[in-house]
Amino acid sequence: MLADEDQLKESNETFQAITAAQRGREAADPLAKFLSDPQQVWSWMQSSDKTQQLSDMMNRSPLFEKLRNFGASVLERRQVAQLPPGALVEITALKEASHLNSLVGEVVEPTPEETQEFADRKIVHLEDGQGRVAVHPRNLVFPRHKPGDAVILDAEFEPGTEHEGLENRAAVVSMLTQEEKELGFDEKSGRLVVDVLSLLPGGPVLQRILMWPEHLQRRPFQVGDSVELRDLRADAKLNGAAGVVQGPGTETWKYLVTLDDGRRLEIRWKNLLLTNAMPTTPFD
Repeated sequence: MLADEDQLKESNETFQAITAAQRGREAADPLAKFLSDPQQVWSWMQSSDKTQQLSDMMNRSPLFEKLRNFGASVLERRQVAQLPPGALVEITALKEASHLNSLVGEVVEPTPEETQEFADRKIVHLEDGQGRVAVHPRNLVFPRHKPGDAVILDAEFEPGTEHEGLENRAAVVSMLTQEEKELGFDEKSGRLVVDVLSLLPGGPVLQRILMWPEHLQRRPFQVGDSVELRDLRADAKLNGAAGVVQGPGTETWKYLVTLDDGRRLEIRWKNLLLTNAMPTTPFD
């Protein structure tokens, strides 16, 4: 089940932590302390009013973070290994070709020659015409969310809570403010803060919430989305310019955008900041 030595090492460390918790050697960890008392575990599992307490305990637990990261890693590797052509991926953890790490590209159909030579690898067409590379699935991940990325909330929210009804809503990955850090939000390691966008044009951000990365799916831009150009290098003077998405570009990672001054440009998805999401279906 485990793809390489690094994952095997991570697996061993994770289960050693679980064993230590069960033997009560990690009493400083709230979840470890909880797991060391089978009677309490059974009692809480039978109770319907302990959900919030259990959630708070997990959020404060380094052991839970280790378990979550390990499970997410195994699941992601299985999903990446089955990705069809057209999916976007990010290269990671290459040692001999480390200059390729963090580059994003599209999984493409291999040529007959590539199939014969790289039977156990995915062929990735890198952004901006940087060529095709053959990469083992263990060195591919879904593109990592960065501040400003458009995402969809892929999670179920408890009825009756302030987050009820936010399923599948558009949001933008953000950064913690200094005030939020002082309140201890940055202690909830592994989670990202996102701004949930209004359905009304020009409407304010509805909520700022913390989400696990695996519950955020990259949101393709849609016709009519309002965007702002960002992080452009060759045309840095365009950074901050506002525009509207008109449709897909000539490549998977590009979109046709009409700026407020009338210019029409093809822009990479990671150079677009979503400012207002249109509640429409994606273009074909």
